[in-house]
Amino acid sequence: MDINGAACSIELFLGRAALSDENGNLRPVRWSSWNKAASRYQGELENKNAATAQFLIAMKSGATPPQLRRKFKDMDGLLKAIFAGFN
Repeated sequence: MDINGAACSIELFLGRAALSDENGNLRPVRWSSWNKAASRYQGELENKNAATAQFLIAMKSGATPPQLRRKFKDMDGLLKAIFAGFN
């Protein structure tokens, strides 16, 4: 299925370590419910609670904000784009 142009959840910006399972494999996105307004199925990151937990552990590691920005480049870019909308 062509997913170009589709939205994605913020969990996909948590970094590769958080998006990987205990074996180092990326967690799959599973198709879930039909979104009638968009005429598309929605996907959901499998075991997103574990991904979120891994991200939060990394965030509480004691790293400085610049170190976290370098470590989580995708999340940094997303947040910059969101906050740029308020300028």
